[in-house]
Amino acid sequence: MDELENEVNKTKLIIENDIKSKVAVLFEGNSSYKEQVEGKFEEIIKEQQGTREILSLSVKSLADDIQGIKHDIDELKHKFDKVEKVTIQNTYDLAYLKMAK
Repeated sequence: MDELENEVNKTKLIIENDIKSKVAVLFEGNSSYKEQVEGKFEEIIKEQQGTREILSLSVKSLADDIQGIKHDIDELKHKFDKVEKVTIQNTYDLAYLKMAK
């Protein structure tokens, strides 16, 4: 029984002096690593938010440009219709003048 008691006491000493300190060191190291990872994660999230904002602004700018281009195309179509009508009128007038000679 004394021998068993000595073994238990040795085991307690090993646990208290060696294993507990190693577990504490591991815990501290893990906590430090966790903080680093969380910091990097926050950096990545901020970068992605910035990128998302830039992309959002770019898409809005492109959409505005497309609207402007559509407006310009409509305006050119309208002007082309006028030119076409004037050209038809000129062709008619030329034909009339040739006949009047």
